[in-house]
Amino acid sequence: MIEPIIPIWVLTIFSITMIIYLLKNNNKSIVEILLIILLFIINLNINTYKDTEKLNILFVLDTSSSMNNKYIDNRTRIDYAKKTMEKIINSLPNNNYSIITFDNQQELTIPLTDNKDIVMRNINNINTIDKLYEETSSLNTPYKEIINSLKQTNNTILFFISDGSITEENENYNNYSNIKKLIQDGGIININFQKNNNIKKLSRITNLKIINKQSKINNKIKEIQIKKIFYTQKTQKKLIILFFILITIELIDYRRYLP
Repeated sequence: MIEPIIPIWVLTIFSITMIIYLLKNNNKSIVEILLIILLFIINLNINTYKDTEKLNILFVLDTSSSMNNKYIDNRTRIDYAKKTMEKIINSLPNNNYSIITFDNQQELTIPLTDNKDIVMRNINNINTIDKLYEETSSLNTPYKEIINSLKQTNNTILFFISDGSITEENENYNNYSNIKKLIQDGGIININFQKNNNIKKLSRITNLKIINKQSKINNKIKEIQIKKIFYTQKTQKKLIILFFILITIELIDYRRYLP
């Protein structure tokens, strides 16, 4: 996205005039011509992040039978989780989204897509497994699918959403330490009135903070939005630094002609 500070036509005329002037006066300084070109590029105010570096937001959603228990405002845990996902998507638009669900087994419910409408429709269709068909539940179930998804993307934000209620005892989550280097940010959204030991262990191994209040969810969204602004401006900052380096070189060069 281009948002010029000075109208492009004005700076185009200025840049062409200056280059012609330099050439006519037999001044073929590469530094001066580069300064004019850099000034033109910086003025374009190119938002590189919006165009080329979308975030990849991965939701890992627990759909085990315990997520059908009542939670805040008499809503089920799965309904609260789905509303939270919708809130995050609406607060972080124009990105890519994917969803992994897990109960007895893992499933890539929604492959990576930037189509927000498709994601929202699919979220509404997600349900918990019927308790009659549930054999065991484990937070390790979605691990392989998470790793597969993360290895195919960059700039990934991971939200692991669960109540932490599992049937497997004394689970080991050491494998999850591998995801630390594959994600940029995220959190574990605890859909439970208390932080149980399973959620705490997963948080400790992944370095993902536990988010168990609406205010903390809002704070995490703001953190990600701020990082997005930072990445948007990073290329522009490099150009500005280069511009000032070239000006410094030019000033040093002119000192030779001073009395």
